Amino acid sequence: VQKISIKIDDLEVRSQEAIKYLGVMIDRRLSFRSHVEHATSKALGALNALSAIMRRAGGLSCSRRRLLASVVTSILRYAGPAWVEALSSERKAELNRIHRLTAMRVAGAYRTISLAAVSVITGMIPVGILLDEDRECYASRGVAGIRTEAKRRSLQRWQRDWENDKYGRWTYRLIPNIERWLSRRYGEINPCLVQFLSGNGPFRSYLYRIKRAPSPVCPTCGGDVVESPEHVLFVCPRFDEARAELNAALGGGVRVENVVQRMCESKEAFDIASSCVGRIMERLRVEWREFQRSQAAGDDQQVQG
Repeated sequence: VQKISIKIDDLEVRSQEAIKYLGVMIDRRLSFRSHVEHATSKALGALNALSAIMRRAGGLSCSRRRLLASVVTSILRYAGPAWVEALSSERKAELNRIHRLTAMRVAGAYRTISLAAVSVITGMIPVGILLDEDRECYASRGVAGIRTEAKRRSLQRWQRDWENDKYGRWTYRLIPNIERWLSRRYGEINPCLVQFLSGNGPFRSYLYRIKRAPSPVCPTCGGDVVESPEHVLFVCPRFDEARAELNAALGGGVRVENVVQRMCESKEAFDIASSCVGRIMERLRVEWREFQRSQAAGDDQQVQG
């Protein structure tokens, strides 16, 4: 597509950087930059339209929000086999940005959550892997069982990427095996559970990292004890009662490496664990609000003095 200008009488017709053919934007360099920009803009519009339904608190279950989010993923995947091989790393990053935003809406997660962690927590396979899967299936179209085999390889690739990713390592300790997490028969995630699974919640360690709290230290244990998700759920005496209930429901000996596996073994276990985590998160939020009020009151007294 060359840039030219044609003038007919008083009418001037100018060529564009890209043309649209069968829904795909084709530019003169065949970089498909225009198509990715078009697809991400369209997908973002669809996501914004769905955001009112996918509220962070209440409303639809995670599985139903994920179903709605598939609309966004379908827009990003449209005609993928025709252009995915030409994608630059910059274009792939644009697609991943929309995928992360979509997964965040599904999970009700904070915007600081990593792409790797939110994809695993929601069970939404990264769009880059899906595009390669589509390309493989198109190249081998007509071969019996190719989609099933391609899905198996996609899951293996996702698992390798998850093991090697430098982000979301707290989530990885809880959910090291993606297939086991995805194949669970019980349990819907909710915002409180997402905060625990991601580590992005009302923990002093997280609040300090995002420059909200003056210190990451646990207000109960003091010293140099950091109030991390692990400390809160498995160590801090403030939550002994919830911890005892959790151990009773999951058969005792609960630790970071087995808590998610245990809670996925039965609906009762998942529900009790989710309830315990919810109560802990709520208490942390209440304590944090009280701390903020006390800090504000102290500042007011200093000003008046």
